[in-house]
Amino acid sequence: MTRASNTLLLTIILFALHMTPAQAADSLSTKNRKIKAVLVMLRAETNRIEALTKGNRRSLLEEVQRDLQGTVRATQADFSDNFTYCPVYYFWDTEMDRIRDGDFAGVLFRADSSIATDLPISKGSNNYLVVFYGFPTSQSKWRGKVTDTTKLSYDSGEPNGRGLVIQNWKLEQISYLYKFGYNNFFIRRRHKKYIYTSKHFDIEYFPMAKKFNERLFEQKWRPVHSDF
Repeated sequence: MTRASNTLLLTIILFALHMTPAQAADSLSTKNRKIKAVLVMLRAETNRIEALTKGNRRSLLEEVQRDLQGTVRATQADFSDNFTYCPVYYFWDTEMDRIRDGDFAGVLFRADSSIATDLPISKGSNNYLVVFYGFPTSQSKWRGKVTDTTKLSYDSGEPNGRGLVIQNWKLEQISYLYKFGYNNFFIRRRHKKYIYTSKHFDIEYFPMAKKFNERLFEQKWRPVHSDF
């Protein structure tokens, strides 16, 4: 190998070592991948905040607002550090109708809170996934395909409980990842940056991005109903 070749190779290696996971995701060629983007729904806790505001429960309102910030921070840190399969964008649950309509302009944003532009998807696209942390729709996999998103079935082989719910572009649930193992103290401590649990409210986030990323790359997940 020539000196020029060695220099070029070393430059490439050094560049790769200094790339963040987010930069790596942007640099990946996705032309042979079916999924071009993942949209992560964040909960604005609108109803809870409105109820506490109306009831003049100031201390609890401040706590919910801290919880909201904590779950958003943990979620974005998790996907920024541990997900590289494709670009990730975020949206608030209050914008779900626009997401359902494929109206992404001004709705999707990045982890740095900047509005996402030059998106790889547009109205009519069917090559993206919508995910959120919460409870899945659990029903028997022996049902036929259901288009009503309140009656979807899945069989991911995961136990019941909160985790990462994965939906297709029609917002039909196609798979689910459970937060297995996070009751263990040492596991929780190792993933502290990506975990948030409220002291008083049913508000939490546990890291799901790495497992989701691995399943996409290794194609080990098996959604029951999928149109992509």
